[in-house]
Amino acid sequence: MAGSFIRMEFFRLSKMKALIVLPIVMVVVMFIQTFFLLRFNPEGALVSAFGLDSVATQLGGSSENYSMFGRGEGYNFTVAQTFESNVHGTLIILMIAIMAALFLGSDYATHNIKNYPIINGRRWVRIAAQMTVMAAFVLAVFIVAWIVSFMSNLVWAKSLRLGLSLKSLRFFVRSYIAAMAFVSVLCFLVTLTKSRAAGMTFGILIAIGVLNIPIGIFDFLLEHKYHWKDFSLNYLFPARILEKVGMGASGKVVILTTFCAIIYLVLTIAGSILLSSKRDLDT
Repeated sequence: MAGSFIRMEFFRLSKMKALIVLPIVMVVVMFIQTFFLLRFNPEGALVSAFGLDSVATQLGGSSENYSMFGRGEGYNFTVAQTFESNVHGTLIILMIAIMAALFLGSDYATHNIKNYPIINGRRWVRIAAQMTVMAAFVLAVFIVAWIVSFMSNLVWAKSLRLGLSLKSLRFFVRSYIAAMAFVSVLCFLVTLTKSRAAGMTFGILIAIGVLNIPIGIFDFLLEHKYHWKDFSLNYLFPARILEKVGMGASGKVVILTTFCAIIYLVLTIAGSILLSSKRDLDT
C-alpha cells in the first residue's frame, strides 16, 4: 500500500507546472549569482564607476589593475566552497519552501484528500509518501546546485578543484537533514491549517530573513551579557542552520545543529501524522 501511495505522489509531483518553472529559475539565478561570486570585483566596479585613477591609487594600484569583472571574492574557491555559498543563499531555501508548500498543500486546495483510500486507519501513509517524495526532490535540488557549482567553477574560477573532503561531505549531509527538517515544519503547518498558503507564507518569510533581526539581538545579548560566544540562536532553527552553518563549523556546532534538525524532523512529522490520523475525512 505504501508503495502505491509513493508512486501516486511522485506522479502528482511530476504533473505540477512549478516542477518545471522553479528549477529553471533556480538554475538561471544560481548561475548569475555564482558568476558574480567568482568574477565580480567590487573594487574594480568602484574604479569603473568613477573612472578615477585616484580611487585606484587609494586602493593600492593603478586603474589598469582593477577590472569590474575579473577576480571576484570566490575566484579561488573550490567546487565545494562554491556549493557551500549557493546553499547559504536565499535561493535554495526559497525554492524548497515554495515547492514544498505547493505540493504538500495541494490536497487541501483541490479537496483531493477526500478521495484517498484510507484503510484500517493508516492515514499516516499519505504523510510518509509525501515526505518520501519531498526527500527525493530536496536531494535533486542539492545535486543540481552541485552541478551548477561545478560548471561555474569550470568556466569562471581560477582552477577547477573539487575540494571533496570529510568536512564537505558532513556539510552536504547536515544541510540536507536541515532542509528536510524545514520541509517537515512546513508539512506540519500545512496539515495544521489545512492551507498551503499558510505554509508558503511562513516558508517565504523565513527564507527572506524575517528572523534575522530578532536572532541578531538575542545573539548580541548572549555574547555581551552572558559571554556565550560559541552559541547562536541560528543553531536551533532548520532554515537558519541551512543558511548559516558552514563547513568551517566546530565539532560542537555540527553535533548541536544536526541533533536539532533531527529533533525537528521527528517531532513535526509525528505531529503531522497525529493530526492527520485524528481528523475526519471531511476537510
